[in-house]
Amino acid sequence: KKFFPPPPPPHTHTHSLSFSLSLSLSQPEGKGQSQMDVFWDVWAEHPNYIAAALTFFTVIEVISGVATTAGRESGLRDAGDFGFNPLGFKDTMEMRTKEIANGRLAMLAAAGMIMQGMTTHNGCLTNLLTGE
Repeated sequence: KKFFPPPPPPHTHTHSLSFSLSLSLSQPEGKGQSQMDVFWDVWAEHPNYIAAALTFFTVIEVISGVATTAGRESGLRDAGDFGFNPLGFKDTMEMRTKEIANGRLAMLAAAGMIMQGMTTHNGCLTNLLTGE
């Protein structure tokens, strides 16, 4: 498989949207039924994609961790405070506690969806709609 298709000849008139979509990365075809099966198929066929993604996320996390620590040590901001509050909510300890609780609940929900996909080989919405 080619990673990028060749550009069209200069004499053809290609719509810019369709041309830009044709330049997008080709997606490996999953032989499995669920997203986890597709992940392992991609891992088997293209482990460098997974390694590149993990490396990218590791670099981003290290950079943001260093920036957060530096900001906390200098007193410029609290951990996790990126100054994004477009609606002007009050910053109270009660709201911080609620945010942490909701974040933990969201992480458990995401883990549950992944586990459900691994065990039933269906997505969570399919299981919800079909009752499986």
